[in-house]
Amino acid sequence: MTAYLFDLYGVLLKVQEEGALCDIERAVGAGPEIWETYWEFRYDLDAGLITEQEYWEKFRQALNLPPFDVDAVIDVDYSGWVVPDEEMIAYVTGLVEQGERVGLLSNIPRGLAERVLKEHTWLDRFAAVTLSCDLGVAKPQQGAFQAALQNLGSVPKDTVFFDDNPDNVAAARALGITGVVFRNIDDVKDEVERNF
Repeated sequence: MTAYLFDLYGVLLKVQEEGALCDIERAVGAGPEIWETYWEFRYDLDAGLITEQEYWEKFRQALNLPPFDVDAVIDVDYSGWVVPDEEMIAYVTGLVEQGERVGLLSNIPRGLAERVLKEHTWLDRFAAVTLSCDLGVAKPQQGAFQAALQNLGSVPKDTVFFDDNPDNVAAARALGITGVVFRNIDDVKDEVERNF
């Protein structure tokens, strides 16, 4: 039986939109020049190797910014990461209701993971939810995929992985997983129909 493994952001939840990005810039007292640094340290945060407070302090120091209210910035940052793609969620939870084995593999910091799991209880229906902050490793590292497969009770040849990041899809394919670069819901529907 085919198992379906989904990324969270850019697939089931929306990525931060322009307004959310501007809110973060205002909260830290800077402009668009922050984004390279924002992503530079994000892997360690997503993998649970540093705390949110450590992440934002590294960010502040790297940009030579004056001190800011870290808790407020965390709240502003995470508020932009919880917006659902209702059409995708309805489709994927429908797969679960039809008896399909569905899992999640997400790069996500601990504080955001707690918020997402609280606000999006539909994730409770998934056979497995694998979060990078619990692993000490994140996509595209093989360990993240291996943990997700183990949690899902599947093997690479019987698993289809959907992610909007081509690097993550390439990493999944290197393990023998069928990887699909997600652009829209039709990519998922087409792949599911191929497996019926």
